[in-house]
Amino acid sequence: MTTNTFANYDITTRRNSGQEKVKCPKCSHERKNKRDTSLSVDHDEGLWNCHHCGWSGSLKRLNEHKPEKEYKIPNYNNTQLSDAALAYLKGRGIGKATIIHFGLTESIEKFGDERKKTINFNYYEGEKLINIKYRSREKDFKMAYGAKLIFYGLNNLEGKEEVVICEGEVDALSFYEVQKFAVVSVPNGASKGNQNLEYLDHCIDYFSDKKKIILATDSDEPGIKLRNELARRLGKERCFILQYPTGCKDANEVLTKYGATRLRECFDSLLEFPIENITRVQDVEDELDQIYNFGYPKGNTCGYPAFDYHISFRTGELTTISGIPNSGKSEFLDQIMVKLSKLHEWKFGVFSAENQPYYLHIIKLMEKYTEDNFYTGYTNRMSVQQAYDAKAYINDHFFFVNTTEKNLTVDGLLGKAKELVARKGIKGFLIDPYNYLEHKIPKGYTETQYISEFMSKLSRTAKLLDIHIFLIAHPRKLQKVKDKSGNLNYEVPTLYDIAGSSNFYNKTDNGFVVYRNFDNNTVSIHVQKIRFRFVGNLGTVHFDYDLRGGIYREIENQLNQ
Repeated sequence: MTTNTFANYDITTRRNSGQEKVKCPKCSHERKNKRDTSLSVDHDEGLWNCHHCGWSGSLKRLNEHKPEKEYKIPNYNNTQLSDAALAYLKGRGIGKATIIHFGLTESIEKFGDERKKTINFNYYEGEKLINIKYRSREKDFKMAYGAKLIFYGLNNLEGKEEVVICEGEVDALSFYEVQKFAVVSVPNGASKGNQNLEYLDHCIDYFSDKKKIILATDSDEPGIKLRNELARRLGKERCFILQYPTGCKDANEVLTKYGATRLRECFDSLLEFPIENITRVQDVEDELDQIYNFGYPKGNTCGYPAFDYHISFRTGELTTISGIPNSGKSEFLDQIMVKLSKLHEWKFGVFSAENQPYYLHIIKLMEKYTEDNFYTGYTNRMSVQQAYDAKAYINDHFFFVNTTEKNLTVDGLLGKAKELVARKGIKGFLIDPYNYLEHKIPKGYTETQYISEFMSKLSRTAKLLDIHIFLIAHPRKLQKVKDKSGNLNYEVPTLYDIAGSSNFYNKTDNGFVVYRNFDNNTVSIHVQKIRFRFVGNLGTVHFDYDLRGGIYREIENQLNQ
């Protein structure tokens, strides 16, 4: 068996053991500072991770047992804060009682080639030290290497029904200073990119009994995105927005500029998240300002130029997909989900009744992830390392709803979607197909009325949970017609041809039909419904279909035709 080394991934190292930082082969050529060593390499564990682009991986083999991730416990330093550190915190409005409550300490840490004195924000879970954030006087920050990410101040939540979530440790100290609020801070602030809240995955149970959650993130664009994602995960019905005075972006700025009384007064005018009631301008003012300044909120695309021109995907919407039997509806959706996952870090809940058993569906997703074949006997078969990486990736991004459960009603499935939003942060949910669900049509309802209500329920849930729901539905039985060559083939169906009701078309946000030409293994995607013009355009996109690996490859230069 060939030895797997870092060199196989174009990673150039200088040693053979321990840990080091080297240039990242994925992003260093695009960086302004091309010599920056952003890739951390752990020789002993066979791991790497880029702190700039997020590229990570493992040298472990497929046939090795993958253990649960083990986190390192940082070394506790009980050195009390120096006079200089105490003076700094006093200048930020933080007193000794608050410092003692949160257990702040001090140490000397290395940042690059320099050693600097730091304030240590110690992260506890009960009596156990879990992580540490180090802050130097020069505003250098770092977390303890290899430690678990959790909220700062978790012990404040015990026995409390009302909690505050803020965006920084000093903000948490500020809230506690003025009224001993049950307050926690996210460990790594907010970012403009994907909100991958790993710390919430680790701590979700701490919030299960909370009746009121006050979101006090910064008032800038990343802070607003973080606030909205926390509300989506924790449930908007119990979340409230704390607004800071004009000119202040966080709690400590209010405290230092205006004092404790003004910070407490911020709690007198909390805003509710609009759910399913009357919406006022103030409820969507942040969104209005974003659109005014930066344009319409574009949907996420899949990396196919022509397909991306015709359709993109936003959370809060419903897309319906149809096509004749064996046209590849499920296969194509698998590829779309993998693309959205790889490019935009979407996670998916998957109910796919016709893709059973589960391991066969997972193999299909692995093939689309690697774009190589899983099975033996193919020249383009994925390597052992590729298979190992694909398994780990699918495990972290796709969650399969058990089709053996008794409750396969739409309410049962959407309940699972809500749970997966809270616990795993899914952005997409697949229902494949419609006719596999248990449809209990109420007495006195026609099928058309029932489907209208069914589609409305999907659309409401997509908006409420801020996820994108994909629904696959089969057309009614179609008749074959003669083509130009005299051959009998099915015509391209429309969304109006879905069995049961025209409401599959009327009530979806977006919709397309997958149509496969079995003679030349090409597939055409007919985009037939786009509710918002900034999401896409009606039209047809053509793909070549690789039958061996189930891979779709867009035919080039379609936009120029």
